[in-house]
Order: sequence, then C-alpha cells, then structure tokens
Amino acid sequence: MDILKKKIHDFKPIEMPDIAKEDGYFDLLYGVLKKINKTGQKSSNTISAMKEEIVEEVQKTYQTVEEMREERIRVIRDNERLEKGVIELNDIVENLGRAAEVTKIPELAEMITIASKAVDQINAKLGIIKVPAEPHTKIDDEYHIKINTEVSQNKANEGKISGVVEQGYRRGDKVLRRASVIVFKFEGIENE
Repeated sequence: MDILKKKIHDFKPIEMPDIAKEDGYFDLLYGVLKKINKTGQKSSNTISAMKEEIVEEVQKTYQTVEEMREERIRVIRDNERLEKGVIELNDIVENLGRAAEVTKIPELAEMITIASKAVDQINAKLGIIKVPAEPHTKIDDEYHIKINTEVSQNKANEGKISGVVEQGYRRGDKVLRRASVIVFKFEGIENE
C-alpha cells in the first residue's frame, strides 16, 4: 500500500493512554537512568581512587627499588673495601713474619705465628684463598703477573715460576690480586 495514496479516513485515531500511567513510566525510566548515572559516577570515582592508590604504590615500589639499588652499590663498595683490607692485612702479617725471621726474636716469631693463624681463619670465613704460585710450576696469566726473570741453565724450567715476590689472592672465581712472580728464563746451550 502506497502511503501517498492513503486518505485520512484510512488512518486510525491515536489512542491516548492514561496520562498518569505515562508519568509513572517516565518517572520509572528517569529513576533507572538516574541510578545508572550514579553507578557510573561511583565507578568513575572508584576507578579514580584506585588509580591514585596504584600510582602511589608504583611510586613506593620505585622508591624501594631505588633504595635497594643504592644499598646494593654500598654493599659492593663495602665488599671491595673489605677485600682490599684483608689483602693488606695478609701483606702486613707476611712482612712481620719476614721481620721475625730476620731479627730472630722468638717472642716476635711466636706472636706472628698466632697472628698468621688468625688471618688464615679470617680468610677462610670470607672465602679468600691464596693463588697457587709454587716454584717450578707453569705461570698462569690469569693468576700470575711476571715482574722479573731469573736465568736458568735448565731448558725444562723455561716459563716456570722461580719465586713469589707478592702473594696473590682470589675469592671464588674473582681474582682479587694476581701473584707477582719471578719466572725462569732459559739461557744456555740446548744440546749439552
């Protein structure tokens, strides 16, 4: 049916429902929309509050991470100072031991022996061990530094340790100080 060809009598009259019911529906719809709006506002407020709390917690976490990073740096520095201090303590006790040998004072030698045992215990507790540098063993560039040479007539001694000038130390895999060593150098005739 074409709407343009319709006549007025083809249309039915509009029935008006009870106006009071209409107002009731309107109020009901208005109330529902109002509740939805309030819920949205509450959700928005809740999200806002949560966002502030989350930002605050993230800032606290960041601050904690920074404090931990600074503490780690302090611990690393303290550890390095401790390692250097223990090496210096070892050197002092070794030098006092040499002095006791030279002076041949029995009381001094006895005190140095006691101090040396105490230092060995400290080293053991800290995991610090001496770098092996036995005479007539092959030099190892990771653990030894050649500071001088000694002439040897024996070809088999070439490149081996003659003596230790300064003891080396390591802690786990970390070399704290390489041993300063004198190394044999062959000078002679090979076919003698």
